[in-house]
Order: sequence, then structure tokens, then C-alpha cells
Amino acid sequence: MTREFINSLRGKIGTARILTELYRLWYQRDAIGFVVLNEEALEELAVVVSKRESVQYAYIPPRIWTYQNLRLRECLDDFIEHQEGVESCFGFCMKAYIQNAGSSKAAFESFSGHWLPFMHRNLNRKIPGKKYFGRFRITAERFGIADLLDKWVGLSDKKGILAFSSYLSLISFVGLAYIMNFSLMRREEGASLRASCLSFERDSLGQDIYLINSETTKTQDDDDASWIVSESAVCAVAAMQSVAKLRISAAESNPAVTLAEKDVKNPILQTRKYEPWSNENSQSRRGKKQVQSFGLLLDAYPKLLDPEVLRITKSDMEIARELNDHLPPDSFAVGKAWPISWHQFRRTGAVNMMSSGLVTESDLCYQLKHLNRLMSRYYANNYRYLQAALNQQAAGAYIAVAFEILARKAAQMLSDDHISPHGEKRKAQILETINSKDHGQLVKQAKVGKLNYHETFLGGCSKPGTPCPLGGVSNISSCMGYGKHKPCEWVTLNRTKRPVIARLVDVLNDRIKLEDENIMLNQSIKAQIESACRALEVIDAS
Repeated sequence: MTREFINSLRGKIGTARILTELYRLWYQRDAIGFVVLNEEALEELAVVVSKRESVQYAYIPPRIWTYQNLRLRECLDDFIEHQEGVESCFGFCMKAYIQNAGSSKAAFESFSGHWLPFMHRNLNRKIPGKKYFGRFRITAERFGIADLLDKWVGLSDKKGILAFSSYLSLISFVGLAYIMNFSLMRREEGASLRASCLSFERDSLGQDIYLINSETTKTQDDDDASWIVSESAVCAVAAMQSVAKLRISAAESNPAVTLAEKDVKNPILQTRKYEPWSNENSQSRRGKKQVQSFGLLLDAYPKLLDPEVLRITKSDMEIARELNDHLPPDSFAVGKAWPISWHQFRRTGAVNMMSSGLVTESDLCYQLKHLNRLMSRYYANNYRYLQAALNQQAAGAYIAVAFEILARKAAQMLSDDHISPHGEKRKAQILETINSKDHGQLVKQAKVGKLNYHETFLGGCSKPGTPCPLGGVSNISSCMGYGKHKPCEWVTLNRTKRPVIARLVDVLNDRIKLEDENIMLNQSIKAQIESACRALEVIDAS
């Protein structure tokens, strides 16, 4: 019966979520008094999930992911800086079209090119009741947005005011992509977001948790509605809100368009083009637009990402294949531009959050580490002190990647970079449970709680049972010991971390000079300095 159940899930969407819930039930088996699937069955189901996830979702290499993320943020920051000018220019253009057309209704219908307010050839026309403003660039310069449009979409005389529509659509696209970089959302989920989607709660630990909330219809099939997201999503939502409100205001001016009350008060952020000068006829349509593939959108906005920067290097390929060895060579090869797609963001975001050091840009690194702490607390550890109902598919994706990363980091201990302060014999003893297993087997062990490993500041720890209370990250004194205390028997040191360990010693030595009066803190800092120095001695002697 169990085997039939597992086989029925092969290739099915949502298997990761089912595994997550079954894992949580198994983890609480003593409290609830029963077991749905035992350890062996969970291991078998874990293999099904791992195969589907690894084949379907490519991991964007850190260099490329960082580049696209910073460009998205730059585009959003530019918009926020010029938001007042963009909104004022939009209002001015709407009035110009309506005035020259003679009515709101006529402005949205096909009318004579002689009446267009931003055609250079019309500048010298003398038609009663009509005003002409020459090339659109002149108007864009008047509102301080000409250089902005030129930078991101190109403002040629041929494009004219169509460049304005193109830019507004770009902001909607960029805002969605930026949110998906940090939220573990799917494209279809992001496409349904409305203007009021961003909220935050202060949890019982006093931390502000930023949440993206989807529209729900309260049907049985609806998934939970909220995703944990970085605080930086505020700028993305603000930019998309501005564009959506501008386009809804244009729709309200068009008698041929009937909007639902909620679409006016709380518009969908991926709103169609309703402005009269756009080359898209939205008069008979309403609601959200279809979000195209990421590749097609990059083709439409060639100034957003430089194809040369997206070209895959040997280092990019090594990292990508380490996390997914099923990449098709016809699409993923050194020298080709990385084919970014929407579905890559969720897996990449989860991996980056849990893999300290992959993304080195300081601000992004901070955001990812902060998000990882929150998602670990609320997605993986089932922390329930939030009013929002969290999206369980995102939780499933996060947990599946968490197990995978844990297995990969444990396997890395086999390399010569990892050493035990107690010698090679002790390292061999620590690695007995890892040495004979492949990655898939390690993932299975992680998912049923049998893989004793977590990354520390100095390297790793394989202590079975309850983790060390000091953790080995914010406080490393017990890892290598101090005074008469010997190094932990489960610790391993990572040679590649030598520079950051040396830097930690310098930072702690500077700090101790400021803590002369705080005896307890002074002793704690000294203990950590001694532990770090012992680690450096072992690394240098190896």
C-alpha cells in the first residue's frame, strides 16, 4: 500500500509539499501518537522529490544572479527617484490626448494623426482647440525623465511616446522579478498580486516579518496565501503600485472599459496597458496581463541585462553543475548566455539563502542570511506565531533545498580542505556515515534526521543529538576550546576559511579594547580569540 502511494506521486506537482507535511508528522510522532509513513518510506519518497526538483530547476550561478539582482534594483531605484516626474508626465499626456481628441471616448479610438499631440510634423499646425508639443522627447525633458527613458528603453524619435509605455511595462516586469528573487514565489502567483500585497507583522521575538500576500478566493483548492520576503521588496511593490494606478486611471477615463470596484481600489500590479497612446488594445479586456517568459521579456528590453555579462564562464558552469548535473548542454554551456527563466528563481533563492559565501556582495549577503533565519524558523521549524497563513508550496521548496544543501555540505567534509584538530584518524571516524554514500543517499539521511552535520564559522560540526548551545557561529569558544578546555571532538576546520578566521581575531582584538569594564563579556571575547587562534595554528600546521 505504501509503495503504491509513493509510486502514484512520481512526476506529480506538489510532491514536495506532501513530503513536508509527512516529515512534520513523523517529527512529531511521539506527541501525536502515530506514524503515517515510517523512516524507510520517507527516504523513498525523498528520492522521488529530489529527482523531480533537481531535473526541473536550474541553479543560476552566483555571479550571474548577483548581476541581474543588482540591475533590477538599480532600475527600481531609478524609478523611485523619478516617480513624481513619471506620474506628472503621464497625467500631462492623458490631458493632451483627451483635449486634442475632443473627448475621453475619442481619445481611445483611432483618430487622425493630424491631432496627435506629440508628432513633430504637427507642431506648426493651427487647428482650433488642439495643442501640439513637438517630439515626445521635449515633453520627457520637461518632466525630467528623458535620460531615464533613454537609459532603460531608448528614447528615439521613431519610438516617441511608445517608449513611455514600454518603460512602464518594464517597471512592472522588473518589480515582479525582484520580488521573486527573494520570496520563493512562482510566476503565476506573482502575476496575481495586487497593490495591497505587502504587509508586515512583528513576531513574538520582536522582529518585523515582511510578507507578500496573494489574492484568495476562499475555495478549497487555494493554497495558503503569504510568502516571507525581504524588506527590500518595499521598493518593488511601490514602483509597481505607481504604474498600476497610472494605468487604471487611464482605464477609468475610457468609457469602453468597465472595471470591477476592487480593480480600481486595489489594482492587480501586472495591469494591462490602458493609456491611449499604447500599441496594445486593452479596451475590451481587463484584469492582469499574461506575464511572458523571462527570455522574451529580456528580448523586449535589451538594455536591462548585458548578454556579455550573462555569458557562462567555466567557474559558473562548475557551480551550476555541482547543484544540478542534469543541465542540457545545448542550453547550458561555457560561452553561451545563461538562459534565465522564472522557475529558476525559487530554487536559486533558496540555495543562496542557505549557502553562506556563494553570494559575496555585502548587501545581498545580509538580506539572504536574514531571510534564511526567518524562513528556517517559519517554514522549516513550523514556528506558528504569525497571523498570516504561509504558502506551503514555498515551505516545501525551502525544506527540500535545505536537505539537499545539508547533504552537499556534509559531503564536502570528505575533501582535503576539511581537517580535524584531533588528526586524520578522528576525521575518518567522523566521516564513517558519509564516506560510502552518494548524494542521493545523504539527502535521504538528512530528511529523516540521520545526517548529523551543520556548518559553523570555523568549518563544520557533526555532533549527534542536541546541537551545542553556543552554535559555533556567533560564538566559537567551545569549537576549539580555550584555557584547559580541549577542542570539541566533533569539530572540523575548513582550510578555505582561514582568511575570515584571521579577520575575526582582528575584529575581536579591537572589540576587547572597548569592553574593559564588562568582565563577563571580556572573558567571552578572550575565549573566542583563543579558540580562533587555535584553529589558525591547526590549519597552518596541516
